[in-house]
Amino acid sequence: MNLKDKKSEIRRAVLNKRSSITDQEIESCASGRLEPLLSFIREITGKEPGSLTVMSYMSYKTEFPTNMINNCLLENGAKLAVPYTGSDFRIISCLIDSVDGLSLSKMGIPEPDPEKTEHIDASDADIILMPGTVFDRSGSRIGYGKGCYDRFLAEAPGKLPPLAALAWSVQVADSVPQDESDIRCDYIFTENEIINCRSQR
Repeated sequence: MNLKDKKSEIRRAVLNKRSSITDQEIESCASGRLEPLLSFIREITGKEPGSLTVMSYMSYKTEFPTNMINNCLLENGAKLAVPYTGSDFRIISCLIDSVDGLSLSKMGIPEPDPEKTEHIDASDADIILMPGTVFDRSGSRIGYGKGCYDRFLAEAPGKLPPLAALAWSVQVADSVPQDESDIRCDYIFTENEIINCRSQR
């Protein structure tokens, strides 16, 4: 089995597990992990929200929930960017001042209008909160199969900020196969723990 097929098989198995997460669990996680996530962001960046530029994402279905943290960051004066993904599967990171009024993509994911927003590069952010399907404790990750984040991060004109994956514990595997173009995350924040991937490489 080649690497692509291995990743697809692992992705399917973990997404099947993640699909069993209930709306009640998502709501409980969103509220219960808000303050720990804010404290984590402060600790990692050394900044208060009002002076931060954060790239986050708009969570979809059973992804680790981000609506509450995104709103909280905006309410506290942070600059918040979320991705727009084009038909070529390239990410444009767009600054927004509200999570309301975003349009739904063909996949049903809320997205900003890249023609009406300011764009930032990955290296402009103080921290990037990123999704994915499978992670291991060293930070290796499997996304959704299109390489969107790997390309976006690889094209950063400067040094990358800390990369923090938001995931459920069922998404953390013993090991994840990687190739040379895959970019590892530095931290994994789950409903149960914070994993410092840098310390486990």
